[in-house]
Amino acid sequence: QFFTDNPKLVAIPIVAHDLPRGIINRKTVIESFTKPFARELLGRKPIASLMDRRPLVIDMHTDIDDLSHTIMKSGMHYMHDGFIITEGGRYAGMGTGYDLMRTITERTQANLYCLAHYDGLTGLPNRLLFLDRLSQTMAQAHRNERLVAVMLLDLDRFKAINDTLGHTMGDLLLKSVAERLVSCVREDDTVARLGGDEFTILLPEIRYIQDAATVAQKILDTLAQPFLLDGHEVFIGTSIGISLYPFDEELNALLRNADTAMYEAKRHGGNAYQFYTAEMNTASLRRLSLEGALHRALERGEFVLHYQPLVDLIRGEIVGAEALVRWQHPELGLLGPMEFIPLAEENGLIIPLGE
Repeated sequence: QFFTDNPKLVAIPIVAHDLPRGIINRKTVIESFTKPFARELLGRKPIASLMDRRPLVIDMHTDIDDLSHTIMKSGMHYMHDGFIITEGGRYAGMGTGYDLMRTITERTQANLYCLAHYDGLTGLPNRLLFLDRLSQTMAQAHRNERLVAVMLLDLDRFKAINDTLGHTMGDLLLKSVAERLVSCVREDDTVARLGGDEFTILLPEIRYIQDAATVAQKILDTLAQPFLLDGHEVFIGTSIGISLYPFDEELNALLRNADTAMYEAKRHGGNAYQFYTAEMNTASLRRLSLEGALHRALERGEFVLHYQPLVDLIRGEIVGAEALVRWQHPELGLLGPMEFIPLAEENGLIIPLGE
């Protein structure tokens, strides 16, 4: 009657005093009782006569991969009949190979999601997940009339550390930086790694602009503390650019303007934060223009030397001179070193320029 009332049931466990004794297969029972005179022959026999006395018994803490291997090795009929699950030797439930397949499928899907949405090194959300959260946050902030801050961070001196100590140490540093960044923000905030040594932080629904500045300063102070990496004490800083919604209403504009502000912070020596302002666009366009013209300037001999005399005031004589480089730009006129030296250092042109 039990099997008749439960048509989806494949097998039932037989348990005595919380200890598993065996499994009775539904098909076995039905086939046995459809034979002639089966009820008269079997009706008074003990249930054990229809029971599989050596079922597959699995501890509930068994690894899924090990369980899959056991089922394949022990016989595929366990896929259908199922197996008994125990905890500390006592009965805890039943499972089938189909349950196992569903679990493996779910785990595979979860792994694929993680691969697609999280950074493999730091475990932080990657660009794809960050953009998705930013889009949702902007929509929510629009409804609640709140501010959203986007921070773009670039580590100062990371390349020098990576080149000097090696990529393994560089990876350790990135993981340590990620942990410290997470410790600086709220649970609802998002810290993501865009790639390389670039991180971004999403601060949803802040009340005041100063709130973003407070977080930025906390990050600067936290990353200023030394990192101990495999016996090496390492110091780094970071340049932070900040853009705000709804002052920038488009997602791409928020990221682009945070990037512009970050470069402005780096241009002023790094280890600082800058909020985006419209004036930075003009400076950014000028910077891009100069960057493109820098290569041609070397080829065309547009760099010239000016000599600053050194005078002995007692004798009233010139005793030497300081050589200063200037860029005689064909359109912008004479440019001082602060305009092009940082660009030359970034682009690897500082050595030929020095020569």
